[in-house]
Amino acid sequence: MRIAGGAKSAVISAGNSINLEVYALVANGNGNTSDDGLQVATGGVHSSSGGLLVDLSAITPQAPFNQTPSTTGLNVDLDGDGTNDAYVEPMVMNGVNVSKALGGPADIDVHAKPDDASPVLGKLPDRASVNITGKSGPWTCIEFGPNKKPGFAKSILPL
Repeated sequence: MRIAGGAKSAVISAGNSINLEVYALVANGNGNTSDDGLQVATGGVHSSSGGLLVDLSAITPQAPFNQTPSTTGLNVDLDGDGTNDAYVEPMVMNGVNVSKALGGPADIDVHAKPDDASPVLGKLPDRASVNITGKSGPWTCIEFGPNKKPGFAKSILPL
């Protein structure tokens, strides 16, 4: 991978974008070029300062790599290992007071993943102030706990 045009580094500011070029060498192993192709590609982007966020959601696999099980980029590290494990639709709302859905429980379970079967990290009291980072279906991704790790709550409404 390189910056478009061949540069190896760039300095950009918030709100700007940069184009990257990705190259792959596909070697013919059996003399039949009709079965050559790239099977798996994965990667990540990190900033040297650690403060830049990267949204890979707009990157969609191109044919013939857009068939099942191809997916768009993942943008949330659920287990703190430095590898993104899930995709949430980005939305940033800091210090938002949230309320339970009408008829919902007084405290809302916060899950480790956007899945009812995933472990419950704790409870979110009604009218709590949270930082919302994204959505995944009916789930809202929030910063949860003292370390502000991703947590997922269902049926909460920003006030």
